[in-house]
Amino acid sequence: MRLLIASTLVAFGFAPSLAQAASDQFNVAYNVERVDASRLSLDKCAEIAQREAGSNGYVHSVDRTLGKLAVVSGGLAQGGASLLVYCIAVGDHTAYVVQGIDYQPEKGNAGALADRIHEALVEASK
Repeated sequence: MRLLIASTLVAFGFAPSLAQAASDQFNVAYNVERVDASRLSLDKCAEIAQREAGSNGYVHSVDRTLGKLAVVSGGLAQGGASLLVYCIAVGDHTAYVVQGIDYQPEKGNAGALADRIHEALVEASK
């Protein structure tokens, strides 16, 4: 979508720097799991994601749909990386998606953080 928007803007003579940004390379790291909610609640999932993000220098926020969804999103204050963690109530399970995006071609800080959050969630669900 970003590339399409950038191409459209360039076609109309707008925002050449946006077109350049669209061609920059990035790396997406993600982990997906589903566990029994008795082992990992929606709230515990969000709490772990917030704790890990904060302790790793990520400015973050949490959006919640009570009893259904918690989304932890953030990034490094100096830029270059972003993080999304979705904790989702699915019947008697908690599903989570942990996604780190590094604005460079290889896995960096956000990818490593996504892996750490995944490991913490797996450990908490044992």
